[in-house]
Amino acid sequence: DAQLLTVQKLEEKERALQGSLGGVEKELTLRSQALELNKRKAVEAAQLAEDLKVQLEHVQTRLREIQPCLAESRAAREKESFNLKRAQEDIPRLRRKLEKQRKVEVYADADEILQEEIKE
Repeated sequence: DAQLLTVQKLEEKERALQGSLGGVEKELTLRSQALELNKRKAVEAAQLAEDLKVQLEHVQTRLREIQPCLAESRAAREKESFNLKRAQEDIPRLRRKLEKQRKVEVYADADEILQEEIKE
């Protein structure tokens, strides 16, 4: 009778341990799956980082190629702006000079007309 009771208790313990073992195995399976998922994500992140690094290097190279062109363009634009400003400043002076020249031509013609009239 005592042996039967002991056997029953041992069988109960065995079932409990089997249940615990099943739970631990399920947890191990889930953790293994999570680990694999995290490994894949880590590989994807590393690949993305490498791709971004290559892209950054490409962009930096392109930027180094473009910067001299931009500097030349900026210098040309500044020179053109300076020349335009200077030309705009010259306009009133040239207008005055033109008016003065026209007056000289008019008066020169008037002198010639007067001289012709005197001769007649």
